[in-house]
Amino acid sequence: MKEKNFHLNTKFPAISLLVSGGHTQLYLLNNLTDIQLIGETRDDAAGECFDKIAKLLNLGYPGGPLIAKTADEFKNNNFKPFDLPRPLLHSKDYDFSFAGLKTAVLYLIEKLKKNKKYNKRAKQQICFESQNAICECLVSKTIKLAIAKNAKSIMISGGVSANKELRRKIQEEINNQKLQMDFYCPEFILSADNACMIAVAGYIKYLTNGVDDPVDLDINPNLKII
Repeated sequence: MKEKNFHLNTKFPAISLLVSGGHTQLYLLNNLTDIQLIGETRDDAAGECFDKIAKLLNLGYPGGPLIAKTADEFKNNNFKPFDLPRPLLHSKDYDFSFAGLKTAVLYLIEKLKKNKKYNKRAKQQICFESQNAICECLVSKTIKLAIAKNAKSIMISGGVSANKELRRKIQEEINNQKLQMDFYCPEFILSADNACMIAVAGYIKYLTNGVDDPVDLDINPNLKII
C-alpha cells in the first residue's frame, strides 16, 4: 500500500490519528461528517512528550524534529538503546498515556549523570528509544482500532504526523499484517500548518452544511472537532 495524500474520495470507514503537541486522539470516520472519538491521551499529548524530553536533553524546540534527527545519528552507531516504558501499549482500550515515559527519561538522565555516563552517545540512545516508544504506542492502537472497525483507510494528521518513523511504522504494520487499507498522510510541509487544517475543515463544512451567517457567529476558542 503506497502512502497517499488525503482527498475527498477517501475510502470509509476510516481511522484517523490526530497527533500533535496538544492532541493525541483516535477517531472513527464513517464519512467526512460522521466522526466518533474512540480514544485519546489521558495526560500528555505525544508531541508534548517529544517537546518535554527534548527539553530534558537540552536539545531545543520543537522537540519532535530534534529528537528524530538525534535518533538518526544513533542508527549509525553500534549501541543498544535504553529500555523505556510503553504506557498502555497492551491496554484493552484505545487510550494513550505519555507522562510516564517523560518521567522515565527524567530518572534515566539523573541516573546517567550520577554515574558520569551522560554524554552525546547517551542522548542518541535516549532519543532513539523515546521515539520508538512513542511511535509503537501510536501505531499499535491505530492498527488495532482499524482492524476492529474493518477500516478501509488509515490517516494521520497534526504536527507529529511529519515524523518519518511514525509514517514508516504504520505502513510497515499495514504491510506485515497484509491489511487491505489505504494509508493517507499530509505532505510534510502541511503537517504543522494549522491554517490549512482549519481551511480544509471549513471547506468540508461548506460542502455539507452550506455557509453560516458571519453576523451570527460566536467566538468559541474551545470548539471541538465533533
